[in-house]
Amino acid sequence: MSNNNQQGNTAAKVIFGLIAFALLVIGGLWVASAVFMAMNGANISQSTPFILFKYYQAFGSNPKYEKSFTVAFAVAGFIILVLPLILFLLPKKKRSLHGDAKFASISEIRKMGLLDGNDTSLLIGKYQGQWLQYTGKQFMSLFAPTRSGKGVGIVIPNLLNYNQSVVVMDIKGENFDITSGFRATCGQKVFKFAPFSEQTHRYNPLSYISDNPADQVSDILKLAFMLYPDLLALLKMVIFL
Repeated sequence: MSNNNQQGNTAAKVIFGLIAFALLVIGGLWVASAVFMAMNGANISQSTPFILFKYYQAFGSNPKYEKSFTVAFAVAGFIILVLPLILFLLPKKKRSLHGDAKFASISEIRKMGLLDGNDTSLLIGKYQGQWLQYTGKQFMSLFAPTRSGKGVGIVIPNLLNYNQSVVVMDIKGENFDITSGFRATCGQKVFKFAPFSEQTHRYNPLSYISDNPADQVSDILKLAFMLYPDLLALLKMVIFL
């Protein structure tokens, strides 16, 4: 399969190269014809790629046009042969063997907008006494070994600084213990759902079912579909059985 792909890529490159060279030849002859016509006072708007050869057949032996023919063919040769060779020999950017990553400078940090925080920005670090704040909408991931400071360094500072709603998976309960009081003081509703603890908020999903008997069946089915999306298929199986 890989050999077929390589052969296909090679064929595509060859076809592209031939088309590019053909266009280069046509363009070079077109420019050369225009140069010849301009040197002899003709209207260059009537230039065509191969009109130069017609002029050469008609006036090539005339010394009067020797210079203009020489210049025109030199232009054609430069565009068709020399110019591609120059482009081919130009130094290409060397590919780094080990990458080009480096620590950002203060100007690069400022250019990335990490010093321009707002109400929805996330604290991601500190540099030269200034908070680094991420304001993008993309997802962020943090990876570090156990007990390396992920909570005290990133999670807790953001829970104390971020003024929008958050959902936190807090297995140890430390984030809730440290930040819940502060967020509640700031006017936010804070809930702790810990199903295996006696100290937990709780709710009854059946409370969403209407007290009106006419709506109860539809509400129960809606709740059932949320918990078991394939319930409809199961009901059909039961009915047919």
